[in-house]
Amino acid sequence: MKKAMLMMLTMTCPMFALDVGLGIAGSAGIGYSRWKFNVYDEEGNHLATHLDSWEPVFGTGPSLSIWFTRNIGLKTGIQYARTRYNYTYDYASPSDAVELVWDYDNLVIPVALMASVSSGNAKFLVGAGFTVVKQTSGRMGGGLIWGERDDVDPLPDSLLATKFVSNGIIGAEFGAGRFGLVPSLAYINGLHGLDRNLWADISTHHLIFNMDVFYYPFLSR
Repeated sequence: MKKAMLMMLTMTCPMFALDVGLGIAGSAGIGYSRWKFNVYDEEGNHLATHLDSWEPVFGTGPSLSIWFTRNIGLKTGIQYARTRYNYTYDYASPSDAVELVWDYDNLVIPVALMASVSSGNAKFLVGAGFTVVKQTSGRMGGGLIWGERDDVDPLPDSLLATKFVSNGIIGAEFGAGRFGLVPSLAYINGLHGLDRNLWADISTHHLIFNMDVFYYPFLSR
């Protein structure tokens, strides 16, 4: 009887062992944003219904990986990230060109519930959750307004937002002893904070490549 209980514990405990990984993350990606509004260009006899922006985004900071079982875990962390939005519309003449630019410094906290399938020293990951984005500072300007170069001014606090946006993650974790290397691809929807403060409808979509290096001090796998 004791032998049977010991065998059962040996088989069960690893499935529910807690692994906590401490790491550092770096991220780089591309963000697409569309600003929907109406502006009439009299010279070109054209109604602009939207402005588009394709801009890079970068971030770095500490990360945390918690595995409750071999297959279910949580990934989080805190990052500084820089985002930029550059909406450009070329009107009928250079004197009517419009280029609207915003830069943000962000504090980003992603939280995602992760599921994995193991194969040797690798885990294939998929996850979903939310991201908290706190815009700590921002700048507006540096583009063109009706063909004239615009000044760069700090954004007032009323145009800085704290948002909860959805995210989705796919990736893998490659283990070597107590270390884990995790390349992943994340999709984040809705990073822009101005959509609550302007008359326009703004939608944003960011595809971000992340590279995390974790150390598991209490590895039980």
